[in-house]
Amino acid sequence: MARHGGEEFVVLMIETTSVQATERIEQLRQTIVAEPTEVDGRALTVGFSAGVAGMRGRDDRLGAATLLERADARLLTAKREGRGRTIGDARDDEPAAPLAEPPGSGS
Repeated sequence: MARHGGEEFVVLMIETTSVQATERIEQLRQTIVAEPTEVDGRALTVGFSAGVAGMRGRDDRLGAATLLERADARLLTAKREGRGRTIGDARDDEPAAPLAEPPGSGS
């Protein structure tokens, strides 16, 4: 886990599908909301929204910036849809299309 920007954090989950990551983050979100924290004698409920992005197969050619853009777009969707939710996309788990052969490669 790393802080990324003002109130945003990045969690890297290796060997985890996007569906699994979305489920785990949603479980974490629900646990945090269900357990208020005491601050100065008052109960403080903390909540958050999350956007989840993943890559599989040949998508490993994508850089971190692309993954962050996908996650950020999903985070904005979660906020637009009422906050307090986790948005992922199972299509991230689908194998990527093979790379096209460069012209003249002989294949």
